Amino acid sequence: MIALSTLRQIAIIIFAISIISPLLAYFHIIIHAFFKSLIFICAGIIIHETSYQDIRIIRINRNSIPITTTIIGLTNAALIGLPFTSGFFSKDIIIEKIISSKIECILTLIIISSIGITASYSIRIINLSN
Repeated sequence: MIALSTLRQIAIIIFAISIISPLLAYFHIIIHAFFKSLIFICAGIIIHETSYQDIRIIRINRNSIPITTTIIGLTNAALIGLPFTSGFFSKDIIIEKIISSKIECILTLIIISSIGITASYSIRIINLSN
């Protein structure tokens, strides 16, 4: 479940390149890679602590690994693009440029819906890990 949003983020990066913003695409991929790697590290810690890989089976005791669950929440907030996180600053500019460009409306809806789907997966991870 953790890896599902990466393909959608690559689509956002390709859209940023298509509207001639390669530096913005580079900034977004660096931000996404940093926070996604933090989530994978936290997932490894949780798998090591519980010996399970299925998050539906795992019931994480927040008191046993409080730093890990806090980091998962903060990194998912950045990946969702909550205001005043680095994910917000990279996604917001890309969305603004896509909306203001002359790209067809359906492509704009696809990119915005992919951001919404990423947010839903991240919220699900937050709910299952707490």
